[in-house]
Amino acid sequence: MNTDTSDTKTVPTKTPMSCEEFSILMIAGVPQGRDDFPALVRAHMNLHLLSCKYHRSREFTGSALSTPVTAKIASAAEIIISKYRALPIENPAGIEVLEQSETEKTYPCGHSGPESFRINIFGESTDWLKKRPECLKCLITRLNTHAIRCGLCGKSILPGSGVALYDVVLNPEVAKHEDIGTFIDDRTVLGCMRFNCCISGAFFGGNWTEQGYVQR
Repeated sequence: MNTDTSDTKTVPTKTPMSCEEFSILMIAGVPQGRDDFPALVRAHMNLHLLSCKYHRSREFTGSALSTPVTAKIASAAEIIISKYRALPIENPAGIEVLEQSETEKTYPCGHSGPESFRINIFGESTDWLKKRPECLKCLITRLNTHAIRCGLCGKSILPGSGVALYDVVLNPEVAKHEDIGTFIDDRTVLGCMRFNCCISGAFFGGNWTEQGYVQR
């Protein structure tokens, strides 16, 4: 397996999205309330979260959910969406390509790429099976857009994965990484279902998808 990753390895970059812009989008109810929310704008929001502890906090989530949406805020949100929907970013999840095969294949996405590879996402090494609908570069783009982190162990939660729900008020000792986790309300953070992380299957509460959290 070839370890030359010069064509595919990317370096994390910061998004220019400001705290004010992020706040307006959240107060306006996007992306939670919109099925047509642009994936690239969501990726900018996710990247902003990685560098802004306040916007990852329960305090902000509760404040955003309780703030009335005025016509001025709604209009400002649409302007921000238009600004970021075509503004590219590189690698918010810090993905590294550790290994890739010399043999290539054409994928259903229409691109050619290594037949097998191993990547690192949020510090965790993952081997990807050969039967995938997308090439390496398309996969990296999708993960950067939709992957989140577990509020308990900090490892990745990928689209299609089951998630645990942790109430950090009733269980303050649970959410060890709540500052990097994803909250669905002012006190509930999402966790992964890994056997060495999830406390009990009884915490299962639904799935993480490319559209966000879906209740079971």
